[in-house]
Amino acid sequence: MFTIQARIEKKYQLSAEKNRLYEFFSDINSYPRYMPDIFHKVEPIKGTVSLWTLKIDVSAGSPLVVKVELDKKGDEASLIAYEPLTNSQNHLALKIKLGESSLGLSKTDLIFILEIKLERNRSSEVHPLAGLLGEKAINKIVQKHAEGYIDDFVKSGEEKAARKR
Repeated sequence: MFTIQARIEKKYQLSAEKNRLYEFFSDINSYPRYMPDIFHKVEPIKGTVSLWTLKIDVSAGSPLVVKVELDKKGDEASLIAYEPLTNSQNHLALKIKLGESSLGLSKTDLIFILEIKLERNRSSEVHPLAGLLGEKAINKIVQKHAEGYIDDFVKSGEEKAARKR
């Protein structure tokens, strides 16, 4: 079994109101629009369930396309979670926690958690050279890139939410 995985948990203090940030992060269209390097497409299916398509470009090879059905959960105020409906070789989960900042009304504390785990029978199903690089090296690259994408995404959410004042 060849496994690509990353778990990112990052904390931010944002200059935007919590309810505006909640609107941005609970909108499934924000993910492919502002984080297209991970999320190629998100399509509503029924109710709170949506189909998330990840298109992971692996250099010198065909992109790895993964589809996962996620169910949106949360409390309509401070938690947004997208969780898998079933266990499979493709795992994706997101959790965004929003809290009032002690620094003022238009400041929000945010915790962003992203989990990705893709299991394949052989390394060649990921990329012809994946076996040479090894899981550890690939996971390190995925982790680093995902952290940067999340930083950019959260910044976009902050900017969009701040403009709505």
